Amino acid sequence: MLADLEARTIGFRSGDDGRHVRLVERVRIHGQPRAFAELIGDVIPPDARFVVLDLDRTVHLGRNLGELLGWELGAHLAYGEDRRRAMEPTRARGRLALDLRNPRGALRYVGLGYRMWADAGLFYLWWGKLAAVFERMNRMRFRRFGLEPVRAVQSVPQTALLHHLSRVPLPLLRQLAEDVWARHAPDQVIDAADMAAIRARAPRARIILASASPEPMVALAAERLGVDEVYCTTLDRAGEQLASPVPWFRRFGRRKGPARFTLPSRHGINSSRAKVERLVAAHPEILAPGTVTVGISDTGYGEDHCWADFFTHVVDLNSDTPFPPFVAAGSPLREVHSAVALSADERARRAGDPAYVDPRRKPLPTGYDVTFERDELQRLLAEEADTIEAIAARFQAGVGPMEAARRGVEGRYEAVQQRLDELVQRYNHAPETERPSLLTQLDRLLEQTAERALLLGQVERPLADLAHSLHRLREHAQQKLRFEAERLRDLSVREAPHAAR
Repeated sequence: MLADLEARTIGFRSGDDGRHVRLVERVRIHGQPRAFAELIGDVIPPDARFVVLDLDRTVHLGRNLGELLGWELGAHLAYGEDRRRAMEPTRARGRLALDLRNPRGALRYVGLGYRMWADAGLFYLWWGKLAAVFERMNRMRFRRFGLEPVRAVQSVPQTALLHHLSRVPLPLLRQLAEDVWARHAPDQVIDAADMAAIRARAPRARIILASASPEPMVALAAERLGVDEVYCTTLDRAGEQLASPVPWFRRFGRRKGPARFTLPSRHGINSSRAKVERLVAAHPEILAPGTVTVGISDTGYGEDHCWADFFTHVVDLNSDTPFPPFVAAGSPLREVHSAVALSADERARRAGDPAYVDPRRKPLPTGYDVTFERDELQRLLAEEADTIEAIAARFQAGVGPMEAARRGVEGRYEAVQQRLDELVQRYNHAPETERPSLLTQLDRLLEQTAERALLLGQVERPLADLAHSLHRLREHAQQKLRFEAERLRDLSVREAPHAAR
């Protein structure tokens, strides 16, 4: 299934007319800030069968709840649960929990935060945040990590988070998640009333929450929102705790080994295309012609841009990396919506405060709604369309050799995954005296999985350069539409006084 889904992306195959790329039928930029409930009639078709909702930075403005759960765990470990709970009434929103009235605890908190997050955080700062800003670094990121660099880079802090969460009981994680959710209520953009409004608008729709965040946080979000299904990053259970992931256990976890490992074949981070893989496995009809599907995401760093290859409608909500207007020729996508949805705090202040818009928003809302139909898109983006089509054709010419090389690498390491599973099962049932030697064997197998990932990156490198070019051109096309929307807004403002006369 993975290969079939990948083949739906730009460059892997052409349409019946021989072209690889097309423009969507419509792009709507909802530049006027409004409550999410006010957007539902515009972005959800009445005949929608599936509405897929991202969690982090989508349900809450600018807040990654899975990450915040990890920081909350740090506060628990540094201060103790009683002191952490006592701090709650004075806590500000965000990551940090510095208790300056408790200098010793604050020092423990800073030191523990460094040990928990410095390694993964610096990696993500370099390959995630800075690479998204500086073009040369972004190209390096594609060359190093292959065709899906954002997914590969994000897996490092995500795996670190899972290691930390596996250290404490699940009931405690539930309590931490509840406190994170309550503290950030002012940032909430989408709530249970919105789910009811979606069902009223599209009675046949199944609402699905799909997130890369860990199960304790996503399960709580699903309960509070009232969705129909949940797909998230999961780990096996070790009694009342999560079992540790296998990757980088000495780097982020316990060097002497956890009480129990998660079986590698059952663990995967539910990000990017993995979300679609799990959705399609559960509901193959999602890809059936005529099935109306809606994906709603903040699309942070372009993580969910692949949704445009599979859904008929996509909505980027409060996003600084909106969905591009170009898709693969075979994509079912009809409409792209870029919308500004207000948080609970912004909605409360809107009536009486002219500066009600959250200062964290970047870019600021244009305040102007505009719709680009396909004819207008073709006129505005004709040059980009020709360039993207030419690069996609070059990309397809290299797909066959790349896939053959991939199969060669996979064949060489085919037995490693099976051996990993077998070794983990032995470790989980082994007495304490046998575990050190099993961990040494596990180290060797993990070295082989790292070699496999490195070789696959090298195999993809010739096409990764082209993928980077496609990424930049599609990003440029979206920015061009935003600039055109701002031009039309300014024009309407200048013409308004003349119309009034």
